[in-house]
Amino acid sequence: MDQGFSLSEMNRRLANLIRLGTVIEADYQKARVKIQIGPITTQWLPWITSNASHSKNWNAPEIGEQVLVLSPSGEMSQGTVIRGIYQKKHTAPNNNVDVQHMEFKDGSTINYDRANHHFNLDVTQAGSITLKVGSSTIEINQDKIVLKANKIELN
Repeated sequence: MDQGFSLSEMNRRLANLIRLGTVIEADYQKARVKIQIGPITTQWLPWITSNASHSKNWNAPEIGEQVLVLSPSGEMSQGTVIRGIYQKKHTAPNNNVDVQHMEFKDGSTINYDRANHHFNLDVTQAGSITLKVGSSTIEINQDKIVLKANKIELN
């Protein structure tokens, strides 16, 4: 084996173990994205989510989102995408360690403050909330609240 080739191949693989890039394409049906890393565009790669077995979570990366690509043995074709890196363009929406906060593009938010035991769900004016248990539902929008159940008790 040519030692010069082996050394350059080893350096290439080492450089590709962990790479910072930006999502440029998404195939949400297959849960895959393409990442731009400098002049390089990756193949379709899967992203890591918090749950992917019997309990599942869907929170897809968006075009323009900064991500890390982890590539076993430095082979980017085998890479996996890790998302969720704050940056100047997309800053942290909260800085309180006791608050779990989710913020959506339309301005809606979900917050839980564990120190104060307070849960807040704030949906934009045009939105609605539906709570469902079996055949019972509570539907809330900016104009009305609709309760549907076999029996409704108000105190």
